[in-house]
Amino acid sequence: MKKLIVFLALAALPLCGAHAYFDGSLGAVNGAHGYSGMNGALELGTGSGLYIRPAFDTYKADGLDSTFATYMGRVGYDKAIFSLGAEGGVTPKQNGYGNIMASGDATVSLSPTGGRGTRLAGPRAGGGGKGEGIARVDIGAKLSYTRHDFDTVSDKIGQTDGTLFAGVMILGTQISASYTKNLSYSQDITNALPEPLKVMLPGTMINTTGYINQILNARIDFTMLPLVTPFASYTATQYKTDVASGILPGANLSRAYQLGVRVGLNMVNVNAAYQVFDPGEGHTSASYYSLGAGINF
Repeated sequence: MKKLIVFLALAALPLCGAHAYFDGSLGAVNGAHGYSGMNGALELGTGSGLYIRPAFDTYKADGLDSTFATYMGRVGYDKAIFSLGAEGGVTPKQNGYGNIMASGDATVSLSPTGGRGTRLAGPRAGGGGKGEGIARVDIGAKLSYTRHDFDTVSDKIGQTDGTLFAGVMILGTQISASYTKNLSYSQDITNALPEPLKVMLPGTMINTTGYINQILNARIDFTMLPLVTPFASYTATQYKTDVASGILPGANLSRAYQLGVRVGLNMVNVNAAYQVFDPGEGHTSASYYSLGAGINF
């Protein structure tokens, strides 16, 4: 993992020059059922809007013989009124499961007021915009593909998802939401198939399992306070093996409730969060917490 991150960082050196910037982050998650994970990212970019962002995410929990690790990379182009990005990633096979993934996304700011790398929703969500009334509106879409690889299934299972997202800054409060819908699987998903063992859901701090059908996430950040930004997030996920009718019917959903805070201290920022994850009917809710820090210059 360290060698991969160093390689990607060295590959980014040609970006560094006049008006170049650097962002880095590292975080840890712990909680119920022996869950422990780490995540980190390194972003290098230029004043022209081009950037690259290698990242990693790991976790281990009760019932797993070894740690899952996902290595990701993102290349993007950011301007005041729009941003474009492409991502790829791989989870080397562990515990009989691995995957590869790729995605592309675009975001448009209808009233751009934020700075570098800041959007109100989507993969580049990070805030931005001040003023009275509605200070900014961002909208966008993402298309993603994941190929699941199991030791016990001869054919790899392809998964294609589409996501719509939007955010608004109003009276010092940032409100954002996203909706993800599975568009297709390469084969029929039945209860006889093994479940993917590393699934990252928007708005949650943990990895989970299952075949996604649709996901709804909503988040609010209170940005009007100096230095401190409290936030809250809600994510509801319906899985493909559930009986679906309409958008997120009430039965057989997993739900995640998250509360947290970010503290910005010029070049350094610290964040902490607490999450309750309800796996759904017949399961017991579990608690998780995270702590992370970042630097930027």
